[in-house]
Amino acid sequence: MTDTTTENPYFDLITTGIGYLNRARTVTPQQGSAYECVSIAALRGRSDSPQYSYFDCRVVGADALEFIKAPKNAINDRDTKVLVRFNVGDGEATSYELTQGEQKGQRRHHVKARLLKITWAKVADEVIDLGLEDDADTTPAEADGKAQSQTAQASNEAPAVHKIRWEDTLGNIVTLDRDDPYFLQKTARLKKLGYCWNDEHQEWRKVA
Repeated sequence: MTDTTTENPYFDLITTGIGYLNRARTVTPQQGSAYECVSIAALRGRSDSPQYSYFDCRVVGADALEFIKAPKNAINDRDTKVLVRFNVGDGEATSYELTQGEQKGQRRHHVKARLLKITWAKVADEVIDLGLEDDADTTPAEADGKAQSQTAQASNEAPAVHKIRWEDTLGNIVTLDRDDPYFLQKTARLKKLGYCWNDEHQEWRKVA
């Protein structure tokens, strides 16, 4: 007699795109553990006049979860734009009816999905290198270009690039390694944060 194993195949539906994060929140169900959610306004169409597709996501990827928790205040600040390149899975179209305000009774449409990965991000004018491999053909510079019509006028100064949480480690005195590939960007960021260069001690010091 030959044993046979019945397999249940699973079809993955992965969507990759570039969009703005908003509505980062913690959902606490009556039963089960709390989990993180975020909405994404994904860019599509021409870069000079982009349109949007909306995703409402439960954050399941470990790296994405770490990123969402770090700048949650920035994500929920209407005056701060958080642009990311993302991977979501198992998208399912749905809609709901507005129950309050001037648009009460109108329907809104979005895609429910699972946020798997964030590979690149820009918070305001600051680019964050998450150190993750990216399968997309679009470079970060090209991704940023897609959103130029929606972001503040670009500064002539190069954006600060650093590993996520780098600023969280800064004290009143900072020394930089000139061999660091992000040396110039970090230097520019320290100036913005109010640090001044001390030539005598070869270090950056926070101005009181």
